[in-house]
Amino acid sequence: MRLLRAFLLVAAAQGYAIGLTGLMKPASIVGFPLVTTPLNDRFVASFYLAGAIGLTLTALVRRADDTRVLLTAFSFVTVVLLVVTIAYWSDFTAKRVPYPWLVSYIVDPILGGAAIVGWRLWSTAPARLRGVGLLLVVEAAVFGGLGVLLLAAPGGAIDVWPWHLTVVLARTYGSIFLALALGAFLAARESRPAAVVPFLATSFVFAVCGLATYALHSSRFDGAAATQIWLAAHSLGAVAFGTALVAVGRGSPVAAELAVPAPR
Repeated sequence: MRLLRAFLLVAAAQGYAIGLTGLMKPASIVGFPLVTTPLNDRFVASFYLAGAIGLTLTALVRRADDTRVLLTAFSFVTVVLLVVTIAYWSDFTAKRVPYPWLVSYIVDPILGGAAIVGWRLWSTAPARLRGVGLLLVVEAAVFGGLGVLLLAAPGGAIDVWPWHLTVVLARTYGSIFLALALGAFLAARESRPAAVVPFLATSFVFAVCGLATYALHSSRFDGAAATQIWLAAHSLGAVAFGTALVAVGRGSPVAAELAVPAPR
């Protein structure tokens, strides 16, 4: 468990580097190799900061099986982002070859996959369709749909996105949305609060950072229906996941489905 905890904390540190620098000073974002706008840098940073907080909380759990949600989602996103990096090599190397990025996204999925297999970190429990479980299933469906659209049809996604995107950014975002969808689905199958709280925190931080991104770059949004949907979704997400975090922490009836041990 010590090695697994160390791996998660190193992964979190990588996320904090991109997340904090990208949010505070996007022109000097550390570790993200694509050349893009401050708005996109902050949106990327929102993903990474949210993931880093989830990984940090995951590293603090006592049982290895409580790590599987974030560990699996993290391992998945590193594989997909590596594929996107190779497919758009000229974009990712516009400034220089991003050796830290490459090494991380080659090594991390190998170590993450080895941890999943070595500790047998999988579950056959069904998704829970009440309380917090239902919230997570809805999140998985929404993020999964976004991820597929951005990856499979980036041109169509760009047409409806509330600010300007490039194809490489669309597919980068799609990779991360798919990983979040996977994490939400896996979290919906968990029964122990220790396994669910880290992903709820990730979702809450992402929603809040999305609102902060809008506040800082509202002039860059198109102001059309997509912008209103964006604001509504992030506002609802911040309230829903904030409420869920409190409910799980207090053991309220809203999180009743988390009180029953799940079969493994």
